[in-house]
Amino acid sequence: MKNLLVLIPETSLIKYFVYRYNEMSSSKKNGDEKLIYKGKVKFISADISNDEINKLLTNFNPDLISIRVLYGGNDLRETEFYDSSIHKEIEKLITKSPLHISIVLKLLKFLDKSIPRREILLFFETAFFINLPVQEQLYALDTSLINANIRRFGYHGLFHRAGIERINKENRDASKIISICLEPVPEIAAIYNDKPVMVTSGSTPLEGIPGNTNSGEIDPGIILQLEAKKRLGPEMINEILTKKSGLSAIVGKSVSIGNILSNGNRYEPAKAIFQYHILLSCGSCIAVMNGVDAVVFSGKYIDAARNLAEWLIPRLVAAGTQKIVPKLFYLQEALSQIIAHRALSYFENVNNYPPSKL
Repeated sequence: MKNLLVLIPETSLIKYFVYRYNEMSSSKKNGDEKLIYKGKVKFISADISNDEINKLLTNFNPDLISIRVLYGGNDLRETEFYDSSIHKEIEKLITKSPLHISIVLKLLKFLDKSIPRREILLFFETAFFINLPVQEQLYALDTSLINANIRRFGYHGLFHRAGIERINKENRDASKIISICLEPVPEIAAIYNDKPVMVTSGSTPLEGIPGNTNSGEIDPGIILQLEAKKRLGPEMINEILTKKSGLSAIVGKSVSIGNILSNGNRYEPAKAIFQYHILLSCGSCIAVMNGVDAVVFSGKYIDAARNLAEWLIPRLVAAGTQKIVPKLFYLQEALSQIIAHRALSYFENVNNYPPSKL
């Protein structure tokens, strides 16, 4: 039996999950890996607590480490073995996602010194969306004015891909899929023939559907007003839009998507606003794909997905060009479990990987 460590860096903490697996298992099915420990390491100003991570490495001595990276730009694949060349590629991305990438780089640097002989596998969320259609990918901006390549990405690629794989196992005829990821920052993608053709997120995860504390898509003029009338700088505006907005701002206290969907009409109008944006986005998906065969739900608040489906699906059928009810799927796996299983499967399937290293 061996240990696999999954690390998920976020803006103010790193979540960790230790899975135990049998390297002799030939099935490699979801569930072969068993979660034996989990927790989180908090940090301030992107200074990671090396003592806590060191203790984690000492106690469990992981044979393989997998790290979820939110942003990977246009060049990094969904799954990459970490080495010096990949480190340089990640460094190039720091201006695009400074907070997240700086944390990832600090973490990699520490791990490289602490356990240089262990394999580190990186999973990039945005890679799933690298080849979005040009009309979905680009904004009507003169990017030369700011000397930046600005484009749309999605940020829950691992959930969306896992949802597709689940559907393909059970219903190979579903070519038009709406994937609804109910994370704290929610996201919807239209997936046609296993490829994303539309996504609600944008150049950053801020665009799209309102979440627990993020505003979602807003009129850009609001940002100009905040800057001019309130004399707020970019850091404070970012704080407002990402941590002091969303459903919690509407309700007036801290709530989650799960709370909103599971408590009847207690949290109106936040529930109505959230459902409205979900409906609009799903309608756009149907328009882009000219129909829908299946809808898959995933994410942290998957337990509330059936409540959303009961409200959403009849409206999609009534408003659409087809009267066939799409098949529904619910992906119960957590993100760490998806990463753990993909990591083990990746090692098993890489032809040129030396077995002795695992």
